[in-house]
Amino acid sequence: MKNFAAFIGSELYQRHLKEDQQFEFTHDKQTKCFNRNSYIDYIRSRKNLSSLGLVAVDINEIRGIAEMFGPDYADDVILQLVGRIRKTFPDDRVFRMGYDSFIIICENIEQLKFNVYASRLRENLLYGEFTACCGYVWTDCNIDVRRMEDHAANLLYSEKQRWYEQQDCHSVKWNTLKKDMVKKELEEGLFYVLYQPKMLYPSGKICGAEALVRYSGNDDLADVIDRLEKSRTVKYVDFYVLENVCRDLA
Repeated sequence: MKNFAAFIGSELYQRHLKEDQQFEFTHDKQTKCFNRNSYIDYIRSRKNLSSLGLVAVDINEIRGIAEMFGPDYADDVILQLVGRIRKTFPDDRVFRMGYDSFIIICENIEQLKFNVYASRLRENLLYGEFTACCGYVWTDCNIDVRRMEDHAANLLYSEKQRWYEQQDCHSVKWNTLKKDMVKKELEEGLFYVLYQPKMLYPSGKICGAEALVRYSGNDDLADVIDRLEKSRTVKYVDFYVLENVCRDLA
């Protein structure tokens, strides 16, 4: 009986291991979306469909976001994007095609319904802590996924071009966002002030103190300060330290 139980346990372990390996081969580890391998397999094995809608999505300035706020924040932006996609297309296939690009496949969907969903996603991607552009197409005749992908990509890049033409407007919005994010971290108490005593030698008498800022978030303080200096928002932390020192001296 013990040997039989061990055999069953081993078989179950091997089955779960195989399932995990299969999932890793077909899915993106970070977002749990289908990966590019799955997309290629989908095109090869696609069954006959009455209609198909395809949406291509690409985040705006993801590299700038990563440089400004760090890779962890950029990863969080990607997860937020997937969340918005899932909210609009909860039952459809979502493929991660690149670091910041995704494709959504909607099978056997009416054109009006698809256009409503795609337009809703497009509107949702215009606002928030990040923005993204998208292009989408639908057909019920001679379905060719590769051709649809190219068409959607062309529409996406046209929208991306319009986005860059309005860069000044987006820069103002982005600068406001950076300022608001720093103020939010200050309000939440992630920054705090410590005093380091200053001593006279050789008498050992305390003659003053140096105000030091510390950060209780997940990131390293040096990385945070570097990010703030690059985004020209470090002055808000400086003012915060000055305000605390003046209050303590009053």
